[in-house]
Formats: sequence, C-alpha cells, structure tokens
Amino acid sequence: MLRAPNRPVECVTAAHRGKLAYIYVRQSSVNQVRHHQESTELQYRLVDRAVALGWPHERVHVIDEDLGKSGAGTVERLGFKKLIAEIGLGNAGLVLSLDASRLARNNRDWHQLLDLCALFGVIIADGERLYDPCAYHDRLLLGLSGIMSEAELHQIRQRLHQGERQKAARGELRRRAGLSSAVRRSVPVRTFGDWNDPPPGYVEVDFVAHSGTSSPGSFVQTMVLTDIATSWTECVAGADARKWSSSLPSSGLGRCSPFRFKAWTLTMTAPS
Repeated sequence: MLRAPNRPVECVTAAHRGKLAYIYVRQSSVNQVRHHQESTELQYRLVDRAVALGWPHERVHVIDEDLGKSGAGTVERLGFKKLIAEIGLGNAGLVLSLDASRLARNNRDWHQLLDLCALFGVIIADGERLYDPCAYHDRLLLGLSGIMSEAELHQIRQRLHQGERQKAARGELRRRAGLSSAVRRSVPVRTFGDWNDPPPGYVEVDFVAHSGTSSPGSFVQTMVLTDIATSWTECVAGADARKWSSSLPSSGLGRCSPFRFKAWTLTMTAPS
C-alpha cells in the first residue's frame, strides 16, 4: 500500500522540488502487462505520491518505455537509459518507483543509479519511504535492496527450472512448438535423397538419324539430352552426333549445362 507522509520530509528541500520528479514504471514481460494490470496501475498512481511530496503535477514525468522488458540486464532498456541521462544532466530531483526491483534486477544497473543520484543529490523513493543516497544508512539500505532484488530473481529462476526438471522426470513436460516447426510440418520440403532419386547430372542421350530410307552416306543426326532428376532438355543437330558422346562434359553442351554431367546413357534410333 502507498503511504504518503503526513508531515514535511526533512530530506526533501526546495532545491529538490526545483527540479523534476521522475516516475519509473516497468513490468517484466508482456504477459504481466496484459494480465497484471493492477500492478501497472499501482505504479502509475505514484504520481499522486510525488505531488503529495511537493512536486507540481506538471513537473512529474512518467517513464514507461520499459513496460514488458526484464530488468535483469539481458535486454536493452531505453526507459532506464533515459532516466540515467536525465539524472546525469541534473534535471532530476526525485526518482520514484514502486520498489527497487522495478528499477533494476542486477547490481550493475542498480549501483550505477545510486552513484549518479548521490553525485547529483537526487532523492530515491518507493511506495513507503524516501532515501537519500548521500546518507550512510540510507545508502546501506539501498544497497541491500539491490542485492535482495537480484537474489530474488535468481530464486525465481531456480524454482521455475526445478519445476521443469521434475515435470521432465515424470514425462509430463510439454514444450510449445514454434512457428518454424509448424511451417516444416505443413510444407513438404524434400531433397533428392528423400526420394532416393539421383541428383542432377545423370543424363539420357537419344540419337536420332534423319536419313530417310537410305542409311549410307552423310545425313543429319540430332542428339536430345534429358536430365533424369530435373527434366532439363537440350537438342542439337550435327553431321555425326555420335562422336560427341565421348567428350560430352567438355563439349559446348557440357559448358552450357546448368549442372556438371556425372554420367549418361545412350539410345540409338535407327534410320527410317
């Protein structure tokens, strides 16, 4: 529950109120933003606490760009960077969040925030009390809050992983298939090896002699090449096409083929 003080707070001075108050709002995941809206609304109501501490409503700024982002330091938080920048520019007099875990779940970000607030004389507040980072006891409490916030995240992860391991041991663990798995199931993607078919490059060569009723002498022959795997076809004509068969890979056809010739079979069609 948020409790605004009923008496003036000694650590908040006119110099602090002359600057801006920043409310930092964050939820760790998109699922929490959708289904735990009460927590989000509770954080937005911290604006009333800042007003009760003496800041005009128009000088209270809400930073909520990090809704749906983890504070563990594994993802980039633009809202937290914005808050750090405003403190470093000397614009902030008060930083207010629901608790320490909203600001950071890792000691690196947390102590960066504490050091800057101490350097620029910024008051840190949560839903219950105010902290002056320059005061020894307050700094000690803030440091412990950051340590407990990071340790709490470790305990949450440990409990989740332990539950998954127990389900896996019982054979009850089910993982949701991703989009790529659904695509692979719905689209029959096959390779030549799946059908035990030969890869491209195995060609049937059909020689046809166009000599009419007389075979002696010279006449035109055509050679038709058909790839077994891809049905690629090419037809050429010549006076004696049969001699090409011995040098098919190095011939003009071999150089123009979309693939390298690996083997070929010959079929001769007698003159008619």
